[in-house]
Amino acid sequence: MSYADSPPPQPSSNDTSVQFCGNWDYVNGGVNASYPTEYQVTLEVAAYALSFLSCLVMLTIIIYTKVSGKCSKNYSLQSSEHILAVMAFMTLQCLAFMISASTGFHAYDLDRATCITQGTIYQFCATGILMEIGAMAHMTHKAVTNLIPLEELYPKHRQRVFLAVFATTAVLTVTPLAIDLGTNGTIGIFARAKGDVICWVDDCTGALVLFVVLLFGVVAVYSFVVLVKVFVIFVRISRHSKNFEVGGVFCVCTCA
Repeated sequence: MSYADSPPPQPSSNDTSVQFCGNWDYVNGGVNASYPTEYQVTLEVAAYALSFLSCLVMLTIIIYTKVSGKCSKNYSLQSSEHILAVMAFMTLQCLAFMISASTGFHAYDLDRATCITQGTIYQFCATGILMEIGAMAHMTHKAVTNLIPLEELYPKHRQRVFLAVFATTAVLTVTPLAIDLGTNGTIGIFARAKGDVICWVDDCTGALVLFVVLLFGVVAVYSFVVLVKVFVIFVRISRHSKNFEVGGVFCVCTCA
């Protein structure tokens, strides 16, 4: 049996990872394991279809703002670069999800090579989306706290921001892949859970926490801090300026 076709490793009776993984029956197809129900599969398919349609809607909005001139062309251009990147990641993620369609969305039945391929693409997209959210929060923070127009600020930081986004995304994608392939599956980073519809990083090895949850936590906390700072500045300016235009600040904040 080749590595690509090998089943997930079964735990021994004294395997300490059983407690860490939670339910080995769920992960490894034990007597209590079951495939996702038709209802669960339908919900997953509907969610990814909605994501794909959302990308089309956002693309339409960007084109409309550029053609109609409802927002400054500079703001629209700067906004579109990050939003288009997010849409690209989401679209690729939807395509990766469709890989499971070959087995009726039963990820457990995917061979190892296909599972790794799907998991790697999904990890790349998830990390890229999180990094883009952090990038937009970063540009918003700089624009508002320094009171610098975006048309002056953005060109100075554009290359560094995109470099940080794609460099971090590459590291958090290549590292788990290298670990999985380098150990020949001994440390299985990508899981084929019987109850799931996709292969992704495995929580049994701590990969989910190390390569996804930590980044999510950092981005979430940073974005929240930026939101609080922007709100405080908004309140201060509102108190000291009778001619403050809410619409203008909204455009600056959302088009970073």
